[in-house]
Amino acid sequence: MKPTCAGSVGKALPLLIWVMAMLAACAPGVRAQDSIPWPAGNNLTVTLRPESLSVRGDSIRIWYALSNAATSQQSARHLAVRTSVAHYAMGSPSRWYGSPGIVQDSAAALWTALLSRPDVQPGETKTGFRLEAHGLPAIVPFRVQGRYDVPVYNDSLPWLIKEAPSFWVNSVGGLTLGIEPFPTDLSTGSLLSRIRDLTDRACSELAWITSPSVCTSLTTKLQQASQAALQGDSLGARAPLQSFTTELQSQHNGAGTLPVTDNAYWLLKVNAEFILGQLPPASGTAHTLYLHGSGGTANPPTLSLTTAAPTATTAKYKDSPSIKFSGGNAWAAVGTWTAALGVSTPPPLGDVQAWLGLKNSDDIGTNFDVRVEVLKNGTLVAAGQARCVSGISNPPANAKSVLVAFSPSGPGSGNGPSDVLALKVLTRIGTTSTGTACGGHSNATGLRLYFDATSRPARAHWQVTQGEQ
Repeated sequence: MKPTCAGSVGKALPLLIWVMAMLAACAPGVRAQDSIPWPAGNNLTVTLRPESLSVRGDSIRIWYALSNAATSQQSARHLAVRTSVAHYAMGSPSRWYGSPGIVQDSAAALWTALLSRPDVQPGETKTGFRLEAHGLPAIVPFRVQGRYDVPVYNDSLPWLIKEAPSFWVNSVGGLTLGIEPFPTDLSTGSLLSRIRDLTDRACSELAWITSPSVCTSLTTKLQQASQAALQGDSLGARAPLQSFTTELQSQHNGAGTLPVTDNAYWLLKVNAEFILGQLPPASGTAHTLYLHGSGGTANPPTLSLTTAAPTATTAKYKDSPSIKFSGGNAWAAVGTWTAALGVSTPPPLGDVQAWLGLKNSDDIGTNFDVRVEVLKNGTLVAAGQARCVSGISNPPANAKSVLVAFSPSGPGSGNGPSDVLALKVLTRIGTTSTGTACGGHSNATGLRLYFDATSRPARAHWQVTQGEQ
């Protein structure tokens, strides 16, 4: 009986891949028997990350890097990234072919190596996979299939090529950054709800952000923005969103050594900036007041806020008293900085940047809560806090930058220089949102705040609306 080629090979692959697979399967001396399993294409471990991303108008362009682990048993030959956008453009590495296609009844951007040499070999990374479309960054599945050979068998036996398993099944993959259409509901509340969901997934399900304290801080900022948006306060929503993007930038370096990975950075940054672009423009004047001290480098007795940026090269510091979780975990004051007459402004809606260290190296491993209060004439008018701040160490050179966003607590009007504005910083042992300890030591000698230096410009920043200056 003459051997025949029947069935379907890789129905989900684009036409070029399908033709190449059929040619390989039907080549002389290459046969697949029904009793022989189709060769596995999933003997590899891969990652797919956004190497870079750019925004042009309402278009997103993502460049991917595909890495094949050194422990993989196969080279990577096929890549698929699911997408729900109707139209998109693609780019490919040298000797790879990219085309739109369908995988598991879902649209996908597909790439395949035309020859064996451009495969991503075990231990290698290949860049140059590009996807561009109108929309917003989203979390999408991807799959990668390894190269395999169709089995050779005794040609004297009857043959029937067994149908290949689904590409989506006979491959490996995970979740990466993709593009989805703009939401139909572009209200601020809906967009903030969407980015909160994305942040939750990046922190918990995907571990794209590896620090619980960073996750807590980012979530708090989004909650503050949502509360302000619910009250129709676009300015109040803008400030914590700006702090959100600033913190993402401070916790990401592209090298994978900081808590925010490439996937999380581009996913959340671009979505946050889109929301900021949807908000009504802020009117008024931006104010920045810097923390200063006089009377010594260590715990200077006179603390002030001025618009003058620091000029000293050696940072001053202010220490809190000892703190402990037992007995109620009370807040302990680090210091209170007061604005001089002539620079006092109405209460802020913005953030404070603080540079934190430890009084004693024995406290390494302690997590802290940091709270910032704004007082106008002795009355609390705004406050914010960062929970479970970790990674604080003793050497001054390793001081950790922490952003604390404000939310309003009282009337926001003021009379400029006739008011007395004070900024108070407090700390305690780090807690979760439910008030339970978030790990680390249960007590500490104290938290140290560095300020008043060109390298440690601790400052408060806010926007004052017109008519309140």
